[in-house]
Amino acid sequence: MVNYCSKINHNLLLKITFLFFLTELDAAIATFRALQKEDPYRLDNLDAYSNLLYVKDLRVELSHLAHHAWEVDKYRVETCCVVGKIS
Repeated sequence: MVNYCSKINHNLLLKITFLFFLTELDAAIATFRALQKEDPYRLDNLDAYSNLLYVKDLRVELSHLAHHAWEVDKYRVETCCVVGKIS
């Protein structure tokens, strides 16, 4: 079961990366939101999600993401990247 879920997450991350490079930012953000609903404590690639929110100037959502990441694990590299975008 864990292997199957990890494969789905990996495929979603590939889709997000593809959408990002196609500048389909809204679709990439929507896919990240779906991934986050599926696994709310996952911090992997959260820095890429924060980049999308920063580029789209979604400051409130970026702030919520930083707060959530800080609560989950404030010492993760991804958390530091997200928090660093808050200004």
